[in-house]
Amino acid sequence: MSGPLAGIRVADFTEYIAGPYCGMLLADMGADVVKVERPEGDAWRHTAPVAPYESRGFLGVNRGKRSIALDSNARKGGRSRSASRLEPMSWQWPIARA
Repeated sequence: MSGPLAGIRVADFTEYIAGPYCGMLLADMGADVVKVERPEGDAWRHTAPVAPYESRGFLGVNRGKRSIALDSNARKGGRSRSASRLEPMSWQWPIARA
């Protein structure tokens, strides 16, 4: 992706409107934004869903980002067991599995 923020990586731990909107703007300017969510996903994913785990509001402000689920409460050997996949939030990102 090109833009003034190309080459910049951003970890997005935000939920609902203002934070994800800011992350979306950074992604629109070329930053590589990775949204870090709890295992059940951002609460906004479940608000008036149009598909399983997807709502219009959620998709609108999280476009251009990748997503990873992280369970910070489930520790085994010092590593989280749930941080196992990276999924696209838009069609431009490939799916990476750990």
